[in-house]
Amino acid sequence: MNTRLDEIASRIYRVSVYIPEADFMFNQFLVDGDEPLLFTRGRDDCSRSFRRRSTRCGRSRNCAG
Repeated sequence: MNTRLDEIASRIYRVSVYIPEADFMFNQFLVDGDEPLLFTRGRDDCSRSFRRRSTRCGRSRNCAG
């Protein structure tokens, strides 16, 4: 599973999770604010993967890895 984080507007991010085995991509959207919002549709394990990564990198914009 490969995860990519792109800022698509000021403080709005698209989180793309690519599942190579299925050749399918899930997109989630993160709105960074006083009360951040993660809008997600699709597989719950993709959301858990992103939450682990976002917790690990905190509010840093460098979330690779």
